Amino acid sequence: MEQRQMLKSEKIRRDQHTLVILGNGVMLFAVWSFVKAILALLLTPSVYMQGADPSVGKITIVIAVLIALVVDLLLRFFVGRSARNVGLGKKTHIAYIGAAVLLMILYVISTGGMFYQFFVQQDNMFESLINLIIDITSFIILLELVIASVKVKRRSRHAD
Repeated sequence: MEQRQMLKSEKIRRDQHTLVILGNGVMLFAVWSFVKAILALLLTPSVYMQGADPSVGKITIVIAVLIALVVDLLLRFFVGRSARNVGLGKKTHIAYIGAAVLLMILYVISTGGMFYQFFVQQDNMFESLINLIIDITSFIILLELVIASVKVKRRSRHAD
């Protein structure tokens, strides 16, 4: 019986270590995405202005984009920090798993748009391919984070 308990605690530790690594990955991708979007906004603002109503000022669009970027950054940091905290054995509210699932849904939607841009429009193929690879990688990180979180939660409950 004690051997089984040690095996379970080893699996919990392994999953917790995985959560620390994945949490760091989510936060790293958050910073990278934020910096990339800010640079794109500064260097090619016309991309964000396409299809915009001319009566709406450019500054309004820039502010809206910046607010969306900050919200995205904060949401990803919430998920990453929460996963790290669980991995380090600290108590965290389970809402971060729901936020991770929300981010995964957003990745699926944006990846669909990138597939369209890559295969149908064939516009900026190299940039689209890089963005596609990075978004798929981010999705996989979030998926693994959710799986590891559920494993830690389930195993911790049964270990007590």
